[in-house]
Amino acid sequence: MAQNRVLVFLGAYHGAPFIEQQIETIRCQTIPCELVISDDAFSPDSESSQIEPGGAVVSLSHIAGPKQGFCSNFLSVFNLTDIDRYDYVAWSDQDDLWDPGHLARAVSVLARQHGPAACGSRTRLVDANGRAIGWSPQWQKPLGFPNALVQSVAGGNTLVMNQACVAWVRACLQEQGQAVAQWISHDWALYLMLSLADYPLMWLSEPTVRYRQHGQNLIGTNYGLAARMRRFSRLRRGEYANWIHRQFEPLLRMVDWMSPENQNALIAFQQAAQTSGLSSLRALQRSGVYRQGILDQRALEWAAFAGWLQSPKSRTP
Repeated sequence: MAQNRVLVFLGAYHGAPFIEQQIETIRCQTIPCELVISDDAFSPDSESSQIEPGGAVVSLSHIAGPKQGFCSNFLSVFNLTDIDRYDYVAWSDQDDLWDPGHLARAVSVLARQHGPAACGSRTRLVDANGRAIGWSPQWQKPLGFPNALVQSVAGGNTLVMNQACVAWVRACLQEQGQAVAQWISHDWALYLMLSLADYPLMWLSEPTVRYRQHGQNLIGTNYGLAARMRRFSRLRRGEYANWIHRQFEPLLRMVDWMSPENQNALIAFQQAAQTSGLSSLRALQRSGVYRQGILDQRALEWAAFAGWLQSPKSRTP
């Protein structure tokens, strides 16, 4: 039986002092892989350019990232000319730590899928020194398009895609044209592009990634009271509404690719995000969108009523 070809695509940007530790955990995987480091701060003397293959990493390439932010850097994996030769593609952050079985477990899960699918999981949260400080939540509600419209739950640092998923996302990105630039994050974009056609995101409760929390995180954890307060502040300031309205553009270019139920959800949610009061709340209810936590769901409903889902440009002072 031919061996699976697995690509690990690591998005880097001034990765010292953590990137070498993450590379070592990739070298310790139980299945072989090829590693591409896409460095948005690439130069001949950058920290990523000094890294060599070894262990499970059978080949290693260093490329310059698109220098348009982390989302564009990770999505650039779909522009690789030879991407279709891989059976599985994994994203990697530069500052995490992988358990040795991370890739093998995802490949085993995805091998049972016959169409586009991705596999992700919870994470163990660790501090800058790698000490455990908690776990990410276990999502209680189903993953799907009504959730993806209002919440990014799929940590990109855990995601592995099968070949059919890669081909599907490439087709989606081509259909979106210039609207690709409107995506907020690569993992949220993947969740939306899979779920709009009801393709599965397999979510595992047992983590195999240690998600490092430190002052240089570009995103950081979304968990805990402080994170919930930050989300509420984004709602009130219009930052969350701006994200939602930006992502309408690529989604609306793919309406014909959606099931009737998902089309209706998108249209109703767009209506909810264009008004306020009971009109917005009723449209939100028709859309069927939901966030995973009860408090977060209530905050979304209050935001609809208060008009906080409207584009900041169209809000009445």
